[in-house]
Amino acid sequence: MSYLREALSLVAALLLTFYAICLALRFLAQWARGLSHNPISVALFVLTEPVLRPLRRLLPSWRSLDLPCLTLLALVKIVQPALLTWLGGGATPGVGLLVMRLPAGLLELFINVFLFCILLLVLLSWVNPDTRHPGAHFIRVLAELLLRPTRRFTPRLPGIDLSPLLAGALLLLAKVLIVAPLYDLTGGRPLF
Repeated sequence: MSYLREALSLVAALLLTFYAICLALRFLAQWARGLSHNPISVALFVLTEPVLRPLRRLLPSWRSLDLPCLTLLALVKIVQPALLTWLGGGATPGVGLLVMRLPAGLLELFINVFLFCILLLVLLSWVNPDTRHPGAHFIRVLAELLLRPTRRFTPRLPGIDLSPLLAGALLLLAKVLIVAPLYDLTGGRPLF
């Protein structure tokens, strides 16, 4: 592969991954509610709204789920491996294979986002648990989507919250027991 093609592939991978993460965070922030005035939510809105606006005319939201955002995220996750394989000089995978890998790719992305939020929340609790920084608030609200239900199954210890440990373990188990078999059904994990 030529150096220019490799550089283009790297830049495309970074941009598409960044945009997919922005769409996933926007979807989760709208699902969590209460983050509409958070500066991170506003930045996500500014980054994603120009592409989402035309899609909203065709596909309305359903209850608290932003279906246009989820649809655009699915399109990005379908286009990403095809574009990166093409830029790498390989044979572009068929649309059917890309669509079959989509549930595993979306589930893996959301699991990774939640794992990262929980890890950051744990680290923030060690440094400064009562911070009012908008980033810390954003992370806390997203992590609470999973931590709140897991608190019912963890013992209450004074000064220690075991729910991040249980939630993280469940997310890792989901990657092993759900995402990996979904990828195996479609011929293995994609390179991108």
